[in-house]
Amino acid sequence: MLLEPSMTENIIVGVRWKNHFRWYVTEKEIWFMDLDKMEAVTEEKWKELDLPLSKLVYGAEDPEREGIPILDENTIELFSQRIAEYAVPVDELRELLEFCIATESREDVFYTFLPSLYLDFDNRCLYSMYTEPSSFEYYVPQNWTGEYFSFLDIIEKDQRYWQSNDTIIFDFKEGDGNDYSAFLDQIKKEQGY
Repeated sequence: MLLEPSMTENIIVGVRWKNHFRWYVTEKEIWFMDLDKMEAVTEEKWKELDLPLSKLVYGAEDPEREGIPILDENTIELFSQRIAEYAVPVDELRELLEFCIATESREDVFYTFLPSLYLDFDNRCLYSMYTEPSSFEYYVPQNWTGEYFSFLDIIEKDQRYWQSNDTIIFDFKEGDGNDYSAFLDQIKKEQGY
């Protein structure tokens, strides 16, 4: 594992492409799918706040996104080559999760290991469970669906690193020790859903 998950910096992302599923642990910034849309929204906000505009070039510092302003079914092949070193086998994620369960607080484990994003390039949809106010679902390409949605149950059982066979190692549905549904509802409310 090149990077370890770390709450808000390095996130866990599930990707489906050509009927194949893979986990990645990467910096979060590379997963904003439509950088042009993100830049336009940011410029609009700056104008509303009467702040001086400077040319923002999102993704410019990320070699994985160089020349890929829109990450979609047309650019995933190049992007997947660039992020190949960040792919993590489910067993490796499971082992690290088990270690952290024994050494860290439940809250830290929850925020570190909750998968943040699920991108399905076959069906052109992005689901986010990212717990901070970065709304990945707002910046999906045209003809894509983006939604803040608990996608845990749509992950194939053999890819659920929080389970071993049919035994739940860590129950994300219990959230950070609180009711998970109430937790997601609170986040949605805070983000204006």
